[in-house]
Amino acid sequence: MHPSRSSGRYRRKGDGEGMDDAQRREGAAQKPRLKELGRLRRGRKAMRRAGTRAGNGMRVWRRWCASACRTVQGEPATTSKEETPKRRLAKRRAALFVGYAGSKYRGSQINRERAKGCTVEEVLEDAIYRAGFIAENNYQDFGKLRWSRCSRTDKGVHAACNVVSLKLVVEPDAFEKDPEGIEIAERVNQHLPNDLNVSSVKRVSKSFRAREWCKSRTYEYYVPGKVLGIEDGNPQKERLDKLQEALESYVGNRPFHNFTVMKNYVKKPSTKGDEDSGPVETMVFGEEERKVAAGEGRTKRAWGSLKWQLEVNPKDKVGSSHYRKITDFVVKEPLKMEAGNYLVPLQVTGLSFMYNQIRIMVGTAVAVAMGAIPVDALPAFFAQPARIRLPIAPPQTLVLSGADFYPFRQPHVQADDVLSQGPLGEERSKRFFRKVILPEVDAMSDAEEWDEWIHLVLETAPSSEELDRFMGTYQEWREERKQIALSRAQEREGDATRG
Repeated sequence: MHPSRSSGRYRRKGDGEGMDDAQRREGAAQKPRLKELGRLRRGRKAMRRAGTRAGNGMRVWRRWCASACRTVQGEPATTSKEETPKRRLAKRRAALFVGYAGSKYRGSQINRERAKGCTVEEVLEDAIYRAGFIAENNYQDFGKLRWSRCSRTDKGVHAACNVVSLKLVVEPDAFEKDPEGIEIAERVNQHLPNDLNVSSVKRVSKSFRAREWCKSRTYEYYVPGKVLGIEDGNPQKERLDKLQEALESYVGNRPFHNFTVMKNYVKKPSTKGDEDSGPVETMVFGEEERKVAAGEGRTKRAWGSLKWQLEVNPKDKVGSSHYRKITDFVVKEPLKMEAGNYLVPLQVTGLSFMYNQIRIMVGTAVAVAMGAIPVDALPAFFAQPARIRLPIAPPQTLVLSGADFYPFRQPHVQADDVLSQGPLGEERSKRFFRKVILPEVDAMSDAEEWDEWIHLVLETAPSSEELDRFMGTYQEWREERKQIALSRAQEREGDATRG
């Protein structure tokens, strides 16, 4: 029979025998960290335990390693409660008002598979963590953080005021002392580059998510004055009026399937018969591919062939996901820059936008202003059987200028019922726009890319003969739809009379 473990013979050195109280406390404080470090050294087994996906496990692994090594090697052990009193913190759902110049970023949405620092959200999250407002076990986990952005911007697009909501670790009375969160914003800005800025931080309700609660987004696109012929103080009122007329044709709830990458918003066929369906009959007006040579062995084009589907293709069907509501689209007063050139702001407000939709709307409207196509052709591009590739304007002068939100369900955490910036935050946003974003937009407006774009839009535009045939088909389709609607109305009236 083995002797009892309670005997002195089997008692391990350091379990308490011959140690004073300070040494016992020091050993007790180090034990959890040493145990954690030993657990990490077991490798793959610990990584599988950390998360179901290898990527998530690796991130947790790195955090554990950094935390354990920092504590074991560099941090002094806690010997008493009086020496290092713990600061009381609380988790608060908050909204950050963020501005950035997007020229060097590959869009705003995070992608952890890409190189570090290539997206706005990755740089912002790292700065918030380094400022001490993200808990260590929530770092690099957007699910735990409840991270949500009100609008996602593409590569090269800027933002004067984007909104990101997440859980922050702050002092319980932080927002009572500073309702606009200027102190929090300043601490985060200390870890951000010059092209990224947090103007203010506001507390929101627990159920708030920036994307779902956003009621509308507003963008501004700055068209170089040389594109519209505005130079040396020449206002070109006729062109600006034609441009405004083109922009007004976008207002309303319309199918913008020709103003985006359509396949991204087409639902998969629900039946096997739809999947096996062959090609449908399509009318093509003009050449199949309209191209202009631009360099050796390279071709570019701004327009595609005008096509009209004579029957519905289940794989290329216009659905509810292609509809977007535009509430306002206006031409604002041209801005004169320091170098003497002009920028013409086009402001658009809508509930939401599809991929590249704003740039294609602007490119097509500018093509109308330049005389490439008549303004009467625009309604035909919204017809469901119409298929055409439209010119897309460059991204470097597009700016997300703001967003509006629905009222809070429980407005006790806010002075106002709706999320909005205070006067200090608004002034800080405007200052960042003037000092950082606008100079970058001005520099990009003078790039050679615009000269090439103007050339492609004018040279590859559909001919008048092709447009006439296309518009004739569109008018026949409209009359046919009117007749169908009229006959259905008459049938309903007849059923009501007989009933």
